[in-house]
Amino acid sequence: MARMYPEQIEGLEEATEGEKRVFAFLKEAARPHKDFTVWYQPSVGSQGRVPDFILYGRKLGLLVLEVKDWASHQILSYTPHHFTVQFSGKSEQKTNPLRQAKSYTHVLMERLREVSEFVSREPAHEGGLKIPVGRMVVFPNLSMQEYEDRGIRWLIPMEMVLLREDLDTAGENLSDASGRKFHQRISGAFPFGFKGLRGKEEA
Repeated sequence: MARMYPEQIEGLEEATEGEKRVFAFLKEAARPHKDFTVWYQPSVGSQGRVPDFILYGRKLGLLVLEVKDWASHQILSYTPHHFTVQFSGKSEQKTNPLRQAKSYTHVLMERLREVSEFVSREPAHEGGLKIPVGRMVVFPNLSMQEYEDRGIRWLIPMEMVLLREDLDTAGENLSDASGRKFHQRISGAFPFGFKGLRGKEEA
């Protein structure tokens, strides 16, 4: 299994059912397991920002995952900035989760720029990060058909979302022992390719 911090979240009161499913999914799907580390609700930046998950893949980079337990019938409407979602008969306006994830990636990138080993010195990329930082939204309760029917894919593209079928224990991501399907599924969420950090940088 991938390295998980904390080792389990089943007993955590603040963990939603969707987050528990995503935790279990990442624990198994991120293969080869020695190449992956996952943090649940890590604090990033001085403002105490807390993304749902950050995944580090040695040959992929860092990936921020924002989990939303919303069912299709709860999503009343959406714009590039906000989703209007119904909870217990009351509608609430929520930040577009992809924009929410983007805000976390910006904070994370600023923190990484404070470490000189992570900053590129190559002329073509001077000042940029050596490690890519991507973002995805996870909708554990939305099927691909619902996602298509509601037109949400035009707002959050498929390469930046994980849906109910992706997390399915009998689905191709978990059925592939090599981890290639999982790699392929999330690789489009990263801004550039990555071959990994050298030993000293990774330490």
